[in-house]
Amino acid sequence: MLFELLRWHYGEATQGDAFRLNNNFRSRYVRLLIERHPEWARLFETRALRAA
Repeated sequence: MLFELLRWHYGEATQGDAFRLNNNFRSRYVRLLIERHPEWARLFETRALRAA
């Protein structure tokens, strides 16, 4: 849901920009959020990465 909110807010705030949030990187963004905000780790479920 967080990813969809980011898409919506970004779409409302910009016009004509080619930037897109790719679904293939959702797990990477979650891991980045957890790295930067360890207190949020309990809010997300992560699985082992298949590719490095």
